Amino acid sequence: MAIATEPQKTSGTDTLATLHERLSLEMQRHADAVAEIQRKMQDTTRKGAKSLLEGNDSEAAAKAPKSSEPVAGQKRELTAEQKEKLLAALQDRLSKNPDHYQRPEAINFADVKRALEANPAALWSLSRMEDTGGAPDIVAIEADAFVFADCSAESPFGRRNCVYDKEAEKFAGGTFDGNAMDMAEEFGVEIWSPEFYRLMQASGKFDRNTWSWHKTDAQTRSTGGALRSERVGDRIFGYQHVAHEHSDYGAWRGLLRVQKV
Repeated sequence: MAIATEPQKTSGTDTLATLHERLSLEMQRHADAVAEIQRKMQDTTRKGAKSLLEGNDSEAAAKAPKSSEPVAGQKRELTAEQKEKLLAALQDRLSKNPDHYQRPEAINFADVKRALEANPAALWSLSRMEDTGGAPDIVAIEADAFVFADCSAESPFGRRNCVYDKEAEKFAGGTFDGNAMDMAEEFGVEIWSPEFYRLMQASGKFDRNTWSWHKTDAQTRSTGGALRSERVGDRIFGYQHVAHEHSDYGAWRGLLRVQKV
């Protein structure tokens, strides 16, 4: 069943500051989960490297991961050319005023670039967000971090037609393109929660023609459902929907917290 909510009305500098503060608080709730995802990614990379270094025989070679991705992708690091292209895209985006959402003021790109160059895994995650149409941008600035989120007006085109998670794939009919939860883990980011979605809609307009999956609690997921939302006019509709649903209009949005240096 759909639940319609209206975005919180904002007006004035004080209200906008309060909104950014709420965004920051919501980010804190996500930070541990994102850090855990990145830790697992790094552990997997280290274990794979150790296995290859310790084994010289054909058995060790057989155990090496096979992938069609370029070596830079397997290491979750960008080539110099990919890095330069991504940083240029981010700088260009930050130099323009967004037309469908609000961005924190006084962002120094030199500080952002320094933080990203010190975190190759974050650069790689942002490249996955960018390459799949997420148009990642900074949506909050914390004392120790920049918070990036997918800010495309509609759900990212390169992630559509996906079910919610691996379990949902067992029940999905027709042709679909993977699942949102596995993609987010592979990207090294976290899916927007319903709370974060509403906060973003309070300062912008997203998914006016599409919809997005949300991080779903265990109790809801145990019923076979998953959460999703969309915007119709000035109202936000939140749904508990079948998790194996997939559509050319539905995808997922991610967020990433990058430590300052």
